[in-house]
Amino acid sequence: IMREMQADSGGYFASLDADSEGEEGRFYVWQADEVRQLLDADEFAVFAPRFGLDRTANFEGRWHLHTFRDTEQIAQTAGIAAGDVRRRLSSARHKLFAARELRVRPGRDEKILTSWNALTIKGMAKAGRLLQVPEWIDSAARAMAFLRRFHWRDGRLLASSRDGHAHLAAYLDDHAYLVDAALELLQARWDSDLLDFAMLVADRLLAGFEDRDHGGFFFTANDHEKLVHRPKPLADDASPSGNGVAVEALRELAVLSGELRFHDAAERALAASLGALAQSPYAHVGLLEGLSTHFEPSEQLVIRATADDAQAWLGSAFSRYVPGRSVYVVPPDATGLPAGLADKPGRTGGVVAYRCRAGACDPPVEAPGQLV
Repeated sequence: IMREMQADSGGYFASLDADSEGEEGRFYVWQADEVRQLLDADEFAVFAPRFGLDRTANFEGRWHLHTFRDTEQIAQTAGIAAGDVRRRLSSARHKLFAARELRVRPGRDEKILTSWNALTIKGMAKAGRLLQVPEWIDSAARAMAFLRRFHWRDGRLLASSRDGHAHLAAYLDDHAYLVDAALELLQARWDSDLLDFAMLVADRLLAGFEDRDHGGFFFTANDHEKLVHRPKPLADDASPSGNGVAVEALRELAVLSGELRFHDAAERALAASLGALAQSPYAHVGLLEGLSTHFEPSEQLVIRATADDAQAWLGSAFSRYVPGRSVYVVPPDATGLPAGLADKPGRTGGVVAYRCRAGACDPPVEAPGQLV
């Protein structure tokens, strides 16, 4: 993503073509003999079983490479150490990548979409946090900064841009995904201004998209061009349900900010979806997740500490898997915080953590082990 899909300005491009030189997949697929010529015998011996070159071609007489066997299996078969297998695979991949760079590249759609960027920001931030790769978090932060600079104008969100020129009124998915992405990025790296921005986008979501009579969120805003039908999509499709994401993101934002209007809107949306959930639950996984957190509220940990001081605490927070748990490290000197955080003060010269669930918080703890 960072190499192929991120603009210098920060946003993520929309897509890469499958075609080049008039052929589908030409840039991406390989001939077995071509790979054999590029690699030495030791590299090919582990590369072939790893990526399926010892099997029948899987794409129109050529090979689209993906993994078939893990390194331990290959090491046992070849009678070498797993570390040697990994080194050979790394060397082979570098050689093939260099060869592929000489090919005619596929085209790239360089428009930047708010909704797709928000999904990517969330994924990059979460992966960077859990796998401890700061560069991925940096990438997510740059994309978020781009959206805030170019796609937020006069209190309104825009859906698309190209070369820095944004246009088109944003839809439900753009708003819901962006709030959700901001919350994930805040877990990876605290930024009080980003929390303020998330609340602005959420308020715009409530003001422009909520069905005030029946609950839930329409796909278009109340000042959008008039349509024959104003849809209120509840089911997941190729991307997650905007209503489903909104329910979870607004609930989380309500706990973090202390603003009940976000929680109440989420509850109304959930109530409005119950008929669809009962009729076809398999089509509404996003809203089912929201329903599950209604009965089993997720847990939030707020650690008031500097990033360095919080490391031992994070180790305790993630020492076991708790589904839905979110963890925010808020510097003790952060100012201008909303009520939900202002009532969780830091301690001079120390660290303090708060565990909250369903809007209620346990007494603060001052030792990492107490979190476990």
